[in-house]
Amino acid sequence: MSSKTAIPTVTPLQQVISSCSGALLTSVLTTPFDVVKIRLQAQQSPVVKPCYIMDCRTALDGVCICTIPELNAQIHHIDHTNIRVPRFSGTMDAFFKLAQQEGIRSWWNGLSPTLLMAIPATVIYYTVYDQLKMTFGFVPG
Repeated sequence: MSSKTAIPTVTPLQQVISSCSGALLTSVLTTPFDVVKIRLQAQQSPVVKPCYIMDCRTALDGVCICTIPELNAQIHHIDHTNIRVPRFSGTMDAFFKLAQQEGIRSWWNGLSPTLLMAIPATVIYYTVYDQLKMTFGFVPG
């Protein structure tokens, strides 16, 4: 004797709520790692590129180092104060120093744009996916 139990169906509202909470939880948990990754990338020293111009202030990318010996005597105004010294030695160091210098809340900088992007996309994706599965006759179990 086999007894079949009815598999409860999930309503679209339940799908929306579950996908919204999943997107919220994912964003809250991953945003600190994104913040640390961006801070580590931002501290990289600028690319030093040779340039062949008289006035190095017009160089837009990196630090200008003139490679023409005759011009080296004329160029003494290169500002090296914009070169960034690395603040963090690694991921864990970045987590600790960010919490110490800027507070724990700095780990979630940029959370609101992430939520504005992730929640609607996740809700639409999973709700439409589940509704299409049921429309085309997918039977769970």
